[in-house]
Formats: sequence, C-alpha cells, structure tokens
Amino acid sequence: MCLSFFMHVLKIISSSPLLNPPLHVYKFGMNIKFLTVAALIASALATSNVAADPNFNGEVLIAPSPPNWSGGTPKTANNTLRRVWKRGFLNKNGVKEQITISRRYKEDTITATALARAVSVAITKPCVEKTVTKITRETKMIGVVASFTTQCDGLTNSETADTMFVTAKVYIGEYNTYTVERSWIGNKTDPTSPINSPRTGEQWLVYFSRISVCNTLQSACNVAEAEIIHAHPRFKTMRAIPASAKPIVPQKNALKAARTLGQLTGKADACGENITPLTSKIGRMFAYVTANDRDSTAAVAAFDTARAISAKAQAKRKRETCGPVLREFRQHPSRVGAFHRYIERFI
Repeated sequence: MCLSFFMHVLKIISSSPLLNPPLHVYKFGMNIKFLTVAALIASALATSNVAADPNFNGEVLIAPSPPNWSGGTPKTANNTLRRVWKRGFLNKNGVKEQITISRRYKEDTITATALARAVSVAITKPCVEKTVTKITRETKMIGVVASFTTQCDGLTNSETADTMFVTAKVYIGEYNTYTVERSWIGNKTDPTSPINSPRTGEQWLVYFSRISVCNTLQSACNVAEAEIIHAHPRFKTMRAIPASAKPIVPQKNALKAARTLGQLTGKADACGENITPLTSKIGRMFAYVTANDRDSTAAVAAFDTARAISAKAQAKRKRETCGPVLREFRQHPSRVGAFHRYIERFI
C-alpha cells in the first residue's frame, strides 16, 4: 500500500509544471527538483500515517517511574496491560524492589474496595504469615482510590528472602481501572526496608503522592509523565476544556430514581426493546451521580429489582400499551455525563 501511494504521489509531482521547466533552465533546477520531490513525498507519507485513536477517551494514569529504574515494557494478558519497573542499582543483601502498574477497562460491577481486596489476596498468596492493613477509600477528582499495605513473614517462593512489604493502590476512573503496587523483598532485619528506614518510607510516600488519574481532554495533564497514553500527539496541545464538578445526588433521591427507571426499563424489555445500551452503563451512571460505592451499589440493586418485577407485570399487559413505554424509554441518555440531568424527572 505504501509503495503504490509513493508511486502515485511521484506521478502527480512529476507532471507538475513547476518541476518540468524549459530545457534551457533544466540543468539549473535539477537539484531543486529532486529535493522538492523528496520533501513532498516525505510529507505526504508522514501525513498518511497520522491517525488518532478513535476510541481515545482522554483518561490516563499519571504514574512516573522512579529515576534510573529499568523495565517498563508493556505486556498484555487477559485484557490487562501491565508494566513492571525494577530497581537495578544499589541492591544489597539480595534486596529486590519493583513497581507494577496495570490497566484494564472498567467493569461496572467492581468497586475500588472489592478490587483492592482481590489484589491483596493475590499479593499475599506466597506468604507464610501475613499482616494486611485495613483498606482505605478516598474520592478523587476522577473516580476513587483504595489503598492498603501488607507485610509477609516467610515466603514460599524465595529461598533467601524472608520478608515482603507491599503498598498497593487501586484507582477506579471513569473508563479504566488501574492498579499500582510497590514491593520490597528482602530480610526482616535489613536496614533499608520500608519498616526499618524512615527514608525509604518517605520515598514511597512521595512516589504515591505523584500518582493520579487525569483526563487530557478536560485538564492540563502532564502528558509527558503519563504512564499509559492512548492519544495521538495532537491531544498534547489541545486547549483544555474547563472541568465541571461531579454532580452528587443524595442517596434517597438516587434510590427513587433507580426504582422508577428500573420499572420503565423492565416494561421496555417486556415490549421487546433492546435495553443493553442502558443496562451496560447503569453501574457507571449511578457511580457518577452518587457519593460513594455503597450508594451506587444500592441504587443499581434497586434498579435491577424494579426492572425484574416490572418486566413480569408488563408481559401480562396488552401489546397496545407498549407505545408510550417505548417512547419514554428511548429518551434515556447514552452519555454518562448527561445521566444526572435525565434522572431529575424521576426525583
């Protein structure tokens, strides 16, 4: 394809009067001609290869790796993109220190706390004895983050190290889920361990304080430090769109809206309507308008219950009643950001 495109451009350029002067000036302009051809072809080919990812939603994880660490090569498995950085210098007494960052598309049914709990189980699998701190949850400008720290005494997968310290954070964005794990493996008495060295502990705190989820289409993110980027370079210079505050609906109103919308969705389902475009996003929609995972989970549960009951009731009604139901149901938004305005009619 590239070769045919090259020949096509060459043919057009060669036929141009600018590049076919009269004979008495031909020798003079010969060098200029070939320089011009080369420049135009290079420009055309470069333009043909420039294409932005149509699925790019602007969301990135800002997670710069520590200076001079090795690794970071992306690997994809089970729909998860994973990168590992290792500290390859000043490692004494067999100490191993690494950072693992993963990303996958967000699942509506998972919460930050539940995912952090699953991550902690996976991390502590090789531990003979383990201590895991309570999982803390914090709401951020974009999504939420759940954090925990674990210590293992005795490791089944190491013959030399007897201790592992891990601090992990799970970031739930609007579109993706990110996990960041920083681990230290060595001996319990090693003075450089996070529990024995205040300096090491401070370094870990500073590292995690620099990590955040950001949207390059809404904020002036530091794209140069984005660990995972899915943007064409033109997104780096786009003018930032003013970010609006996340709308929060009280739990009482969220439950009321969930039940009413669930009833409407159940009726539409019984009338033969494809409700998947709404139900596939309903978790994200309620997460967008509620204050925490507990409220959004309760709202989704109320929606599902009302939908099931309503579908059974509508199935017993005459087909003629479906017209108004479908007209009303089809007014639901396709964008998560418009959901808070839509559910005002149910409150």
